[in-house]
Amino acid sequence: DDLKGWELLGASLMALGRAEEAQTAFLEAVKLSGRDGDYLAMYAESVIRADNGQINAIARGALTEAAQTESIDPRIQYYLGLGDIQDGNYPAAIDRGSSLPTTHRPMRDGFQWWYRAYKMPHWRKALKLKGDFMSNHLPR
Repeated sequence: DDLKGWELLGASLMALGRAEEAQTAFLEAVKLSGRDGDYLAMYAESVIRADNGQINAIARGALTEAAQTESIDPRIQYYLGLGDIQDGNYPAAIDRGSSLPTTHRPMRDGFQWWYRAYKMPHWRKALKLKGDFMSNHLPR
């Protein structure tokens, strides 16, 4: 029943590439924490990784719930934005992505979430579309 223990187990399993097993650990952490937003984000990330990067209904539900908490974990908006991209909703993804630089925390490996998001091809595509959208739809 140790919350930190479940978190560490989940993180260890994720580091080993065992995201499907990590889901169980993070789900226990979600339950023990009273559905804390940070733990919901960790759980959602394990679901996403186990599903080869797809933002499925389970992950989206956890992320949507996490977004309603006081958590500032950048994974919440990052993965919700990725889900928007997967759905073809680029304007919503841009809105979410634009909030990342102001709420980011350094990742454990030294990179920042907003930088990681920018470097991924689907985010670059969304940013290009934003530029096209803005130039075609704003008054001159």
